[in-house]
Amino acid sequence: MAITIPETIRSTATAGERLFFRTLKTYLPDDYIVYFEPEIQGRKPDFVIIGPDLGLVVLEVKDYTRNTLFQINHDEWHIVATNGDQTIVQSPMNQARDYMFKITDVLKKDKNLIESDGKYKLKLKFPYGHGVVFTRLYTRDFIKDGLYTVIEPNLCLARDEIDPENDGFSEEILMEKIMNMFVVPYRLKEPLSIEDINAIRYHLFPEVRISAEFKAPVPYQDQLLLSLHDIKTMDLHQENLAKQIGDKNRLIRGVAGSGKTIILASRAKMLSKQNPDWKNLILCYNISLANAIQQMIHHMLNEPEDLFDFDPTVKQAQNQNIIVRNFHARLKNDLRIREQNLTVIIDKIEKKETILPSYDAILIDEGQDFDAEWLRLVSLLINTDTQSLLLVEDRAQTIYRRKRSYLQDTGLSFQGRSKVLSINYRNTQQIVKFAWDFYREHSMFKNKVVNRELDGEIIAPQSTSGKGQNQGLLRLPISLMK
Repeated sequence: MAITIPETIRSTATAGERLFFRTLKTYLPDDYIVYFEPEIQGRKPDFVIIGPDLGLVVLEVKDYTRNTLFQINHDEWHIVATNGDQTIVQSPMNQARDYMFKITDVLKKDKNLIESDGKYKLKLKFPYGHGVVFTRLYTRDFIKDGLYTVIEPNLCLARDEIDPENDGFSEEILMEKIMNMFVVPYRLKEPLSIEDINAIRYHLFPEVRISAEFKAPVPYQDQLLLSLHDIKTMDLHQENLAKQIGDKNRLIRGVAGSGKTIILASRAKMLSKQNPDWKNLILCYNISLANAIQQMIHHMLNEPEDLFDFDPTVKQAQNQNIIVRNFHARLKNDLRIREQNLTVIIDKIEKKETILPSYDAILIDEGQDFDAEWLRLVSLLINTDTQSLLLVEDRAQTIYRRKRSYLQDTGLSFQGRSKVLSINYRNTQQIVKFAWDFYREHSMFKNKVVNRELDGEIIAPQSTSGKGQNQGLLRLPISLMK
């Protein structure tokens, strides 16, 4: 089963898009990544597939019927709408090809992604292709209407080739068709490495970037190429969360070092970009964390999507529609409210006797340390049309022993809207194991471990592949600890 980003397709997608999404997710290999409507350099192709043994393929999906197509050629298609009106559109094949070249032009600037010598010198070191999926046209329609004279057979998929319910469907044929959607076909001698795929994601999706070591561009065959080393990106699960949590209230629970704050900041950037007229508020408990998030957001907003487009003379953008505060600073300095008066203020808001600034989206880090009244106040400040509240927490790091009922505190149910991050990227396997064993033996919360999405309070951490030295306890006399 392939990895799809987002994990589920939006409800407003066409029936054809939903069918093709399910087919790709079910029948492509586990190490394939399928992006649905990713925004790349200001454009949104329908599907982008990346596979270690495939390369990269861009696909457009069209729900055209035989009656839709009035007259077509290699460049323009005359389309008849359901109401009888005719329009002229670009050939979907050319549309997919243009998207492909836009993407590959970005990737070719990375020295690590191109061939340095041989037959394909200065070309990408993996094949790339494009095609069109016709969800309401069958192979027999292409043959009967002579469509293959205009549309390359190997660059398109018909309904019977993507619908598992159709007798003509074959998983092998589907894979073979996708593997051959290349203008200049060639097979990879070695599969793309994880580093290669992360480099592709790094360039195409700025929102997944964490860090990289930049090497100064140098002249290279009349072309300036960027060399990146030690690239760090969100993992695919983190990226999925950041891109999926768009509709209304969501809860992310994660262990220390799992990237919760990075996901929250990335989500804030995407909301700001997708909805420039929105007012967004980020809250946390800790003052230093608020400053760190502020800097992270500033960096994300000012990093160019194409790393070659950076112009130091251009004034850096300000976080005009993103406010970052720790809760008490927001309460005292911005709203001029004393905490002991919260109950009265909340009552007045609920009775519509007073009005406070509202926000289209509110994102909360360190949610485990927010008092019930704080959450109640925050929930009353959210635009009722968007109801966009993102809560991020780790109850193993809680400062206070607070009883938690988000439904009661916010009036919003998180059942079925919660995700768990259990991988600790910050520490070695030995440190994670040692800390967890110690926690289970000595913590007052040791019997409150998460078994399912919302059961329990504490998440058992998993470690990454990083290894280090074994850990141990050193007992010292109190006199030496002073």
